[in-house]
Amino acid sequence: MAIPSDDAPEINIKATTRLQNGRLIVELTLIAAANWVRRPENCLGIATALGNTATIKDRCYSIIVPFLPITSSIEDPAWLRTVEEENDMTPGAIEAANWIKPLQHRAPDQWVAHAIVHFADPHSANNALHDGIYIGQEKLHPHKDKWELV
Repeated sequence: MAIPSDDAPEINIKATTRLQNGRLIVELTLIAAANWVRRPENCLGIATALGNTATIKDRCYSIIVPFLPITSSIEDPAWLRTVEEENDMTPGAIEAANWIKPLQHRAPDQWVAHAIVHFADPHSANNALHDGIYIGQEKLHPHKDKWELV
């Protein structure tokens, strides 16, 4: 499989890991190669060459934020941007957030819950782990997701 490109660096695979869900993690030897693969036009070409079901995703870095008020609209992208601004993060540093326990399983008088926040880069995730994270002028103390390397 060859993807024609004038600026393609030498791409060598360092390691591959097949996950339980059937997905594949590919680790490349050079940062330049990984950056080249991440470009949208190259992503599309590689995914097309691999087949219709193939997608290329960047790695995300997940942390657990305990005792987050349940009034927080964590699924709303505007809320994510507000948290980034409040913590002096680069725009887009937080990719997504979701509640650990579904809404229908909460107690009726519950005020706080645990959430998972997914970061686009390890530096933002590590800063949140080290310094804490401010949400609505309240400092919360997140910790690592036991299943994720940060």
